[in-house]
Amino acid sequence: MNKGLVSGTLAFFSGFSAIALFGITILKVGPMLKLNLIESSWLVAIPLVTGAFLRIPFSLLVNKLGKWVLFIQLFIGLIGLVGIIFTLIDIRTLPNAYNLLLLFGAIAGTGISTFSSGITYVSYFYPKRKQGTALGIFAGLGNTAPGIFTIILPLALAKLGLIYSYIAWALFLGLMIILFVILSPCPPYLKYLKKIKSEDRIKELLNIEGLDIIPLSSPKESIKESTKNLRVWALVLMYWTSFGGFEALTEWLPTYWKEFMHIPTIESGILTGVLYSLLTALIRVLGGWWSDIYSGERVTVISFLTMIIGSLTFVLAYSFLIGP
Repeated sequence: MNKGLVSGTLAFFSGFSAIALFGITILKVGPMLKLNLIESSWLVAIPLVTGAFLRIPFSLLVNKLGKWVLFIQLFIGLIGLVGIIFTLIDIRTLPNAYNLLLLFGAIAGTGISTFSSGITYVSYFYPKRKQGTALGIFAGLGNTAPGIFTIILPLALAKLGLIYSYIAWALFLGLMIILFVILSPCPPYLKYLKKIKSEDRIKELLNIEGLDIIPLSSPKESIKESTKNLRVWALVLMYWTSFGGFEALTEWLPTYWKEFMHIPTIESGILTGVLYSLLTALIRVLGGWWSDIYSGERVTVISFLTMIIGSLTFVLAYSFLIGP
C-alpha cells in the first residue's frame, strides 16, 4: 500500500477522533455544569462546525504545502485538546468553564478538517482510475475513529476518570502526529515542482509513474472552476445530507440510547460505536472499490436509496413498543 495513503489515513483517523469529543463525555460534563439541552447541543456540535468550515482553506493549501498542512491541522487540534484538559481540571470552580470548553472544542475540531486535505493529499499518489478504491480506503478506515473512540471513551471514563481519559487521548494524538511526520512522503507533483518549473515536463514525469493529477495554477482558480460546475453543487448537497447525518448520529446516539432507551453509558457507547459508526465507516471501503468498477454515480444512487430505506425504518420503528 502506498505510503501516502497509509500516512494520510493515519492523519485523518487521528484528527477525526475529535468527532467523539463530547458525544460520550457530555453525559458527565453536562450534569457538572448543569447545562440545558441547547447548551449541550452547542458543546457537542462545535467541533463539527469548525471541522466543516476549515476543510476548504486547508484542502487548497495542500497544493502548496503538501503534507505539512495535515501536520498543522493535527497540531492545532492537539492544542485544543490540551486546553480542554486544563479546563476540566478546574471545571467546578471556573466561572467561564462552559465558554472555555466551547473555545477549545472548536480548536480541537480542526483535526476533523483533515478529511478534505487528506483526500487532496492522497489523490496525488494515484491515477484517476484507481482513486475510488484509494479514497474509499482512506475515508473508510479513517472514518472508523469515531466508532472506535465511542467504544473506548466510556471504558476509559470508568477506569481513568474524565481528566485522565483526555490526557491519554492527548498522548495518543501527539504520538500519531510524530508517526505522520516520519511516514508521510512528499506528493510526486510537489516534489517535481520544487526542481522543475515546466508544467509539460512535470506531466511527462508523472505519466511515467502512471499519475495524472495536476492542480490548477492557483487556489482562486480552483474555487472559480468548482463553483461553475453544477455537479459540484449536487455533490455538496448529497454530502451535506449523508455525512452531516453520520456526524450528528455519531454524536447524539449515545444520548439517545441513555436518555430515551435508559441504557448505561458504556453500553450506549458500544451500541453507537459498533452497530452504527464502525459499520458505516467500513462500508465506505467497499463503496470506493465499487465506484471504480460500476461508476461513482451508480453507487451513490444505490447508497442514497439504502439510506432512505434505513431512515424510514428508523422512523417507523419508533412507534413500536420495546420490551415487555
